[in-house]
Amino acid sequence: MPSEPKKFTPQPSSFTTHLFSASASGQDFTYRVLKMQDSTMIYIGEKSSETFEEMALAMISDSGEAVATTILGPLLGCDSQQLAEKVARRLKKQVYISCNVPAERMSRPVIEKHLVDEIKNRPEMF
Repeated sequence: MPSEPKKFTPQPSSFTTHLFSASASGQDFTYRVLKMQDSTMIYIGEKSSETFEEMALAMISDSGEAVATTILGPLLGCDSQQLAEKVARRLKKQVYISCNVPAERMSRPVIEKHLVDEIKNRPEMF
């Protein structure tokens, strides 16, 4: 006699999402956060034209230093990589960052500040 098939029991996801927006230099930007068990992914892009052109990964090494690499996009000048290092240091965990924003001197620091402020105000979302 064949055995009874095992029933699949769905488990609740440990992933959480968070969406917020901010303005810099007259442009609106979207921030999308996916918090996973041991890592966080953050997407930043122009609200009017969301693209996914680069991505970097950063993590904290055994020595406590942040190490990062570019996964997608140009190897030189990848702004996502620098931001990923900063955020990994702050969160003390693995971080994926996709920052699809023109590297412009006036808006870039403001965009980063909005992210840091959100991390400070809503740490449970990161």
